[in-house]
Formats: sequence, structure tokens, C-alpha cells
Amino acid sequence: MVLSSLRVRRRLSRRPAVTLLDVFRQHARSRPRRPLLLFQDGVYTFQEVESLSNRAAWALWRRLGLRSGRTVAVFLPNEPAYLWTWLALAKLGCPMACLNSNVRGRALRHALEAAQATLVLASPELRQAVEEVLPDLERDGVRVFYLSSASPTPGVEALLPAIEAGARRAAARPGNRAGVSADSKAMYIYTSGTTGQHREAGGVLGLTMVDPPGPGVTQPCPRGQVSTERLEVSWGLTVVAHLVQVCPGRVHVDRSAWAGLPKAAVITEMKLMMVASLGRICGLRPDDVVYTTLPLYHSAGLLVGLGGCLEVGPRCGRSSLRRFGPVDVREFYGATEGNAGFINYTGKVGAVGRANRFLKLLAPFELIRYDVDEDAPARDRRGLCVPVAPGETGLLVVKITKNTPFHGYAGDARKTEKKILRDVLAKGDAFFTAATC
Repeated sequence: MVLSSLRVRRRLSRRPAVTLLDVFRQHARSRPRRPLLLFQDGVYTFQEVESLSNRAAWALWRRLGLRSGRTVAVFLPNEPAYLWTWLALAKLGCPMACLNSNVRGRALRHALEAAQATLVLASPELRQAVEEVLPDLERDGVRVFYLSSASPTPGVEALLPAIEAGARRAAARPGNRAGVSADSKAMYIYTSGTTGQHREAGGVLGLTMVDPPGPGVTQPCPRGQVSTERLEVSWGLTVVAHLVQVCPGRVHVDRSAWAGLPKAAVITEMKLMMVASLGRICGLRPDDVVYTTLPLYHSAGLLVGLGGCLEVGPRCGRSSLRRFGPVDVREFYGATEGNAGFINYTGKVGAVGRANRFLKLLAPFELIRYDVDEDAPARDRRGLCVPVAPGETGLLVVKITKNTPFHGYAGDARKTEKKILRDVLAKGDAFFTAATC
């Protein structure tokens, strides 16, 4: 894990920085005909995804006048267009705001305002949600386009004809990414509406390695689901997620996490590369298939699932996990907006991660006592927080440093400040609080 972190930092410290987009383009040059994305009956190679994203970047630049630094919201269900749209925006140097495809009305408008997005790329499948807020968006100067051949909504243009007419080998202008660095904003991913409220456990994300009966086996999936019907795999990897509270003797869903309006967590190029590297840490290889069972607006589905494929180079399939063969679980813990995470790389049952002295040097963290009655960290006579002893329950906090920065939420300094705990181990220090015991 430490070596992976150093590898990412070395890439991004170069001039120009080597980002996840650059890694993908290296794969596209070295293995152009290798399948990258499997969706339903379709197969998309690295070369095809590179060509589609080039055409989209050209159309967005020429037709819509997009320039580097402008935020573009993507309002799409899970479909191949999500991938090549993401890459097209990255080539233009435009951060992508990943809208939850289930968000509606006021929450949708708030999500756009938080990321300061003035352009939306949507799917006609979400027509009802678009038309509900379209008058408000037009009043605010937000333009909406469908990534389709035709538009069912008056006033919303279909952009796919312009993309298909784009130059096949057109590439984004080199200057669009000239200033990209480790701290550049790559995208915004929306988290729950609550901020800084104590939870007994947070979102637990897991990677599950699945061994099929043998190499080259075709696994059929049930019809009628949003999935591939046939995938040939050597072994697959699927991303699963749970948002739960873990209490003695019981497990239940933490519904409070959905309260309030969504917050736009800033994902930098550094965080994007770090999270995409989780697959490599778990043993992901170029000849593997990654099954994404989460929506792509989700940080695990997009950054771990698709991002891992762009980083390592395996195929990505949209599928439902079937239980076959032995299952090897590798849990990990992290927060979308957090400044550090943990991974159970040793496979110890029941753990969501493992700490060592090298990791703690790179990402200083602590478990501190939490007063549930006062709903605040316990402090000693000096006003500092109290670390827990081994085996005790504590609140997870991660120190904010140059190596572990906390970029917070776009457009909301108050909510960002709520996630910062000060005077933890020494006067004047600052820690990100995961609000998780």
C-alpha cells in the first residue's frame, strides 16, 4: 500500500503530471484492440473508447465552447457513455460533477449549484427529472443537452449527432491540461446531506475476488437485469458497498445518512489516482474482469471500478454477481471526501484495514475517545483529545497534512469546517473527522 502511494506521488510530481487519463492513453496505445468495457452484448476496446472520447471532446469544445476549468454535470444511468464522457471532459481539463441519477427537484438544483456547474449532459431516460427543473435551470443560465440522437424535450438539444460527426482521430488541444497537477480538481462526487454527525460505523466498501470453475468459462446472467448477458472471465472482481451501523448484536441501515441536501466532495487528481490504485493493491491484473455492481455516480463504482480498469488495464463488465467457486474477501474503509483510507490486504477476517508504522508516517491517524452523551470527543485537562487503548472503541480522525490534505466540499465552507477537528493531539493541529466510531 505504501509502495502504491509512492508510485502515484511520483507520477503526479512529473512535469507534466502523469494522471489517470495519461495512464489510460498509454494502455490505448499499447493494447488498442484489447476489450476495456463489456456492457450487455457490446464490447468496447481501448481504441474505441479513446476514439469516442476524442470525438466527444472535439464536439464539446467546438460545439459548446467548453474550456479548461469549467465544471460539467453528468446526469446519466450506468451506460458506456459515462466512461467516454468522463474521459472527454478530462481531456478538456473540465471537472465532472457526478449527479446521482435518482436525485430530483430541489436536491438536483442544489447539486448543480454546489459544484457551480452551468452545463448538464443528461440521458433521455431521465427526461422527467430534467423537465421538472428545466425552467429553473434556464433561468439560472444552466444549459442541458441529451447524449442521444434525438431529444424528447423542447429546448434541450441532442448532442450525439455532433459527437458522431466529430473528427475520428480528433484530440483535445494540448494546452487544455497544461496546468494539471496533483491538486487539480478532477471531479465532484456527492455524499450524504449530513455533516459531522456521529455514527457508530460508516460506509464499508469491499472488493470481492471471485474464482470461476475454470479459465475461459462463459457465465450467463439472468435476462431482464441491467447487466451483461455473457462474460468470459478468467476470474472476476466485483465492488460491493454497505452503509450500515454496526452495533453489538445487531446490524441496521443508517437512514440518517440520506438526510439533508447532497454535498459535492472535491476529488483531486491525486485522490483519483490513489483510489484507482486499490485494484492493483488487491492483486488486480490486466487479464482480469472487473464487475461493477454499483452506480457510476458512486465513488466505489466509478473510482474503484472503472478507475481501476483505467489504471491497471483489465476489462470492466456491468454485471450482477453470481455465487460460484470460492470467494476471497478484501475489505477496505474510506470516505469519498476523506483524506486517507485502509485496506485489509492481509485478509484477516473481520477487519476493514490494517495499519503499520509506514502507513502512519504517510497518513497520521488516531482513534480517540468519544462522549456519546455529549456527542463530542472527550478531552483532557489540557483541552486535547484522548487516544483510546487497543481494543477500545474510538472516533477515527486523520491528520490534515501536505500528504493527506482535506479539500472539503465545493461551495460550502461551513460544512467543510464541520468535518475538521482541531487541537486533537497538540494545540493548533487539525484532523479530518470521519464521524465514525
